[in-house]
Amino acid sequence: MSAPATASTAMEPRVLINYYIRKGWYDHVQRLCEGILDKKGNDPVITFWRCFGIVMEGSNSSAIRELESLKKKKEVELPCIHALIYAHNKCKNVDHEEIAQLEMQVVIAEESAGDTAQLLSANFFWHIKEYPKARKILENLMGGRIAAATPVQVKATILRGWIDLTAEPKTKRDLELRDNSLSFFADVKRYSPQLNSIIKPIEYCASFVMKSFYLILPSANDPEQLMGVAKYYDIKRAYPKSLECYDEVCPVSLDNEALSEKALVLLKTGEWDQCVDSAERALANSSDGLGGCSELMKALLSTEPSNPQLFYDIGRCIARISDRNHEVLSCNLCFIDQAIKLSSENGTFRAERGYQRSLMGDFAEAIESYKDALKLDESNESALHGLIYCQVKLGQVDDAAQQMEFLSVIQESIGNASADFVLLQAMLSWHKDGDRAKQVKFLQKAVQCHMDKLKDVMQTGDVSTYDMMSLLNPQFLVEIATEYIKLDGIDDGKSMASRGVSILEKLVNKSPGFIEAQVVLANTKFCANEFDDAYRVCNLILKMNPLHAQAHLLVARVSLEREHFKAASTSLDQALSHDFSVRQSPSFHIIKAKLLENDGNLKEALAILQNAMKAPTATVAAAVKGKRPAATADMTLFDKASIYIQMATVQAQLNNVGEATRLELVRLNPTADALVRLAEAYLRIQQLNDAIESYRSALVLSPHDASLASRIGHILVKKHDYISAIEYYETALRAAPDQTPLRRDLASLLTKLSHFDQALRVVNAAPAAPARTEIKDMQDDIELQLILPDIYNGLDRKDECVTRLLKVIALQKVVLDKLRDEQPDEIHRQTHHLANTNFKLAQIYAEQNDAYDISHVVTH
Repeated sequence: MSAPATASTAMEPRVLINYYIRKGWYDHVQRLCEGILDKKGNDPVITFWRCFGIVMEGSNSSAIRELESLKKKKEVELPCIHALIYAHNKCKNVDHEEIAQLEMQVVIAEESAGDTAQLLSANFFWHIKEYPKARKILENLMGGRIAAATPVQVKATILRGWIDLTAEPKTKRDLELRDNSLSFFADVKRYSPQLNSIIKPIEYCASFVMKSFYLILPSANDPEQLMGVAKYYDIKRAYPKSLECYDEVCPVSLDNEALSEKALVLLKTGEWDQCVDSAERALANSSDGLGGCSELMKALLSTEPSNPQLFYDIGRCIARISDRNHEVLSCNLCFIDQAIKLSSENGTFRAERGYQRSLMGDFAEAIESYKDALKLDESNESALHGLIYCQVKLGQVDDAAQQMEFLSVIQESIGNASADFVLLQAMLSWHKDGDRAKQVKFLQKAVQCHMDKLKDVMQTGDVSTYDMMSLLNPQFLVEIATEYIKLDGIDDGKSMASRGVSILEKLVNKSPGFIEAQVVLANTKFCANEFDDAYRVCNLILKMNPLHAQAHLLVARVSLEREHFKAASTSLDQALSHDFSVRQSPSFHIIKAKLLENDGNLKEALAILQNAMKAPTATVAAAVKGKRPAATADMTLFDKASIYIQMATVQAQLNNVGEATRLELVRLNPTADALVRLAEAYLRIQQLNDAIESYRSALVLSPHDASLASRIGHILVKKHDYISAIEYYETALRAAPDQTPLRRDLASLLTKLSHFDQALRVVNAAPAAPARTEIKDMQDDIELQLILPDIYNGLDRKDECVTRLLKVIALQKVVLDKLRDEQPDEIHRQTHHLANTNFKLAQIYAEQNDAYDISHVVTH
């Protein structure tokens, strides 16, 4: 059993849907369809199969309601009516009048049904074992043809093969149909040399079938067709040929499914080593190893069927290392459900079920599980923690505060507070009291409590792997890190955010497979303007999961910051192709608006930004639905500020100056971060004095941020107030002599003003420091060193100019080597800088008439 896969470009969803239905995995069918619908939008055929999965699980009333609505779609009207008749017949109280009405509708729908609707109906009848009806529809589709002439007829031919192959043989005629089923798969395999060699020896196929085989149009290795041939030889016990076909399926698609089926065939042949190898390959290829969960469950049911604690221990451990993966958690719940089934009076098991539901974002369902646990034991600490946590997440802060009072009484009687309890105190300190200082204190205490408990347990030396991973609970650490990061931009938020980053970096360094933790880290790096680091983390995420839409979105935002608009557009398209629901996220609106602004579509850009500000946050949506939205995210202060800045820019370009200079963001949140963004808005509409005042206000709140002084200097230069700019830079440098960007700006300004001696003194006054290895630091050093050749040139010291350029070239080569994993655009930019430096050197050699050195430099 494997996780529902997402249909790739090489594989239509129907292939996986049919595979799961053949297996009887109806929940897989629903989840696969829901995943496709979430990402690709409305699709009547996929919705139909989702409804079919609901019917087969016994939820007839729910399925009937959805099918009634869906049958209005012309392309699925006929199969929907057939499915409604089937669902009504399965109901406990059958509505015969409704069925009679539906049967009349079938006659009308059949007259206007297209090929797709008929094929879907035949597929439906196959799965409910109405084989004669399915065959009749397919014969009508083929129109009496022996060979398939259209794509629909190719699918119909493959489907007919599967019907004849899987129909239970009750008569001699049924056996003959099964024997001849291979001919239908052969009909769409004309140009496959592998299958040709398999089919030639078959003597029992009717002569007309073999003749038609050479008349059929070729097909592009349909995996369902290949699986059909493999299944045929499996049934016929021609195992070597079956294995050949499964080997052919793997490179096409359905890799894990084919490997799993191949393992079953090898099991029948007694090839134990190969069987294990195929099974392990299937698990290794799976993104979440759900097949392993299924096998583990089977092993437990056969070897420890009456051991609820073991089911609980394993399920608890897997949940903690699940990275909040919905599919893993859905599969993992079976362990906890089995533990509850074996010990229904155990409140701890029910509380764990609530916790796992909360990890999935299903807070309403989690609350129900926690309440069930509390009915069994009203002092169940885990259940109380979980209940309060869910209430806070749903915005039910007053209810959570009341529960917290009760929990505090229990906590006092127990003694030492647990890390979970302290985290709840931190959350309520902000959500109820608005006390950030108190929140920070509790967050620090929560981390300390968590790590102390882990250390104490490890020192005992007698702890199982399950308990160790459960106690570590990476999900809990990510939660605390996220709370720290939310403090960014508030008072001493930078240092608080750095604590969150530190937790995440330690976690992902040890366990890089925690993708969601990597996503939080990448977003934090981006918000801190550490774009290179943000890109590198996204690059790691996309290497592990190329379909990760949020990582593609963040890459797009990094590209925009670097003004790589084409790359940003490509990344945005990638994100949309993998998950259509990202259209609801703030990042999508920011990126799309910026791209439209760059293309000159200002009114469209403004409309998108205005809609973004009206969109409800994820917290509001969660309070309404009781679930965490799948692809949306809370609009952070950074996102809100970014949208305001873009709106100011667009309004300014539309000559709406009054709108462009709104101070609402600063009034709502007068922090250094907000003031910087206001200053940037003023800059975009050329109100330089106001921008300087905003930067100075920000500098008061964040006196150690040298970049703010640098920005003020840039504005003074822009105003041609060079004396004030020089004075400002010198004052800032005295306060922060180790700030290379400030020193570079001052030296560059002095050089442009031909004050070469002063510029040289500024560069040489840089404090001595060990060689720096961080890319950003090295780039700052290079930019400072590149000013020296201009200074030496102005002082007519050509030899020193050459020496300095050679050193810069050596540094630039080191940086270029370190940028191997960077974006191609960034590598191109640094290569361009290196070429410019070499060109400057060549110019000096040309002036000196040094032909050898010129030719040497030109090669670079």
